[in-house]
Amino acid sequence: LRAVFRQRRRWPAVVAGLAYAVLVIGTWTNRLDRRTWSAYSAAQNIGTWLRSNTPPDALIAGSHCGIEAAHARRRFVNLEGLVGSWRFKEQCLDRDALASCVDELGPDYFVQVVSEPLLRVAREEPELAFSGIRLDRWHIVHEECAEFRPIYAPWHIERLSYVVLRRDAKGMLLSDLDPGRCDAPSLRP
Repeated sequence: LRAVFRQRRRWPAVVAGLAYAVLVIGTWTNRLDRRTWSAYSAAQNIGTWLRSNTPPDALIAGSHCGIEAAHARRRFVNLEGLVGSWRFKEQCLDRDALASCVDELGPDYFVQVVSEPLLRVAREEPELAFSGIRLDRWHIVHEECAEFRPIYAPWHIERLSYVVLRRDAKGMLLSDLDPGRCDAPSLRP
């Protein structure tokens, strides 16, 4: 080993090799932790639930719901405008008229990822929490829980609830939700 370190040409290669090994071990340690990907599993479960429990002609709206839409096989309105019509972008997103557009569309269901900070805002000022859409009046018909641990802050774990909402259903209102108490199969080892 001394011979390797004595030769100055090999020193950078040895350091680079060790750094790469540490990076690979750290990355795989992170990826094998269920909390870094349980949110994707919960989103897939929501999509599967929608496919099994909603009529084929149901219209579903949601924010950040690409995984759910892919697994639901239902008509989805993605409210970020990443996927969808240019007309929706121009008439709703560019004019800050998302709430009125959603009311006009009249979706049967709404899919939303909810975190504790977002719910805090929703309780204090409901018109600000979901881009002006008053989801506090919608009822939860299905919920999947997940924990999320971002790679940039591995010490921080956030509890998320993926919810399917319906206006005319019976059950808990979104405003009564507490993601911190969630204990669903997607969190169990």
